[in-house]
Amino acid sequence: MKKRILSLFLFLGILFPILLGAGALTDVSIQLKWKYQFQFAGFIMAKEKGFYRERGLDVTLKEVEKGTDIVRDVMEGRSDFGVSDSSLIYAALKGKPVVALMAVFQESPYVLLALKSSGIEKLQDINGKKIAMYKGADGIAIKTMLKANNIVYRAFPPAFTLDKLRSGEVDLMTGYQSNEIYTAQKEGISLRVFRPKTYGFEGYGDILFTSKKMLKKDPKVVKEIYDATYRGWVYAFEHIDETIATIYKHYNTLHKSKDALQYEAKILKEMSAYEKNRLGMLDLDKVKGIGVAFNLVEEENNPLDILDGFIYKGNGVFLNTDDKLTPEQKRYLQEKKTIRICVDPDWMPFEKIDSNGNYVGIIADYARLFASRLHRDFVVQPTRSFKESRKMLAKGGCDIIMADVATPLNKRLYITTKPYMTTPRAYATHID
Repeated sequence: MKKRILSLFLFLGILFPILLGAGALTDVSIQLKWKYQFQFAGFIMAKEKGFYRERGLDVTLKEVEKGTDIVRDVMEGRSDFGVSDSSLIYAALKGKPVVALMAVFQESPYVLLALKSSGIEKLQDINGKKIAMYKGADGIAIKTMLKANNIVYRAFPPAFTLDKLRSGEVDLMTGYQSNEIYTAQKEGISLRVFRPKTYGFEGYGDILFTSKKMLKKDPKVVKEIYDATYRGWVYAFEHIDETIATIYKHYNTLHKSKDALQYEAKILKEMSAYEKNRLGMLDLDKVKGIGVAFNLVEEENNPLDILDGFIYKGNGVFLNTDDKLTPEQKRYLQEKKTIRICVDPDWMPFEKIDSNGNYVGIIADYARLFASRLHRDFVVQPTRSFKESRKMLAKGGCDIIMADVATPLNKRLYITTKPYMTTPRAYATHID
């Protein structure tokens, strides 16, 4: 009898998961922009660790094949999601109904490479040289860097190895910071690397996107893909050795060594700005800046306002605010229906009380955003100076100051948040 009961439990243990799983998962496909490597570690680990499955998704990751047009495939429904780069912004500029969910890398991995033995040492040395590079919108940061410095060059088809560089068939080639530089080091080749970021030109790398049609048809699936993929990238960067072992064993179609994957992981983690809490972020001003670069390079005049709907609204830091608050913060807000903010009366462009008594400026816009997300009224308490604002805060005359510098002294006086805004300053001079 005991054997029969045990057999029944074993049978049910096998049958129940099958019955529960039958028909419960939604099939979803993601078209990657290249072959498996650490570049797609977040997607791979989201699949391998069951993050997609936990959200009811059966995800198929698709490597690039000859003739794959990622944007077109997503637009025409052959893939539900795709991974592109800054060229996706150009597609949006040209009217393609795409929605960007996250940018895995906060700068473009593309760099321009030359042999040190070539004598090419600075940008101006590139004039008249032969460059193996992608046509069209790919590598926009490199093309902008060259055009802005009035560099004239001859474009050749892209190279996927260092052979054409070594043979002298071309003088320079585009490559990935995480791939070709490692290969050159292993082969004892000394390279000169021109990184667009050094010259003030940044793009994005590996933007996860979908179509506006997909977003409208199934917004829940879009959100689940976003959340699970983000979690996958966090896991990949927090467990690099495990991730490398998984890719090496199950996804190594490029036959990379573990050492090569380790190098790739290190470079890409830096480029993701993971340590700066910027993983996945997309900034509309930066997106439009890239749009300006495309107009410059392509000599077009595409209107930038078409990019206003480019970024997926569900990926903001204030989405589902309640989920991001601690129990203590929630209790505080339950009791605190109105939040008083001390305001410097004349600190433009950041904040000011104008002649009509309105709170205006960059910080004022953030204050309204915070207020709407927290569902609380922010009441302005004008002061005569920033020094007075600090004194009022210390005495309880207001609850918060919307902006200050987090110096060691200030941190002793009051609690500071992580920065939500930076103010870049730059020197400008003639190009020569």
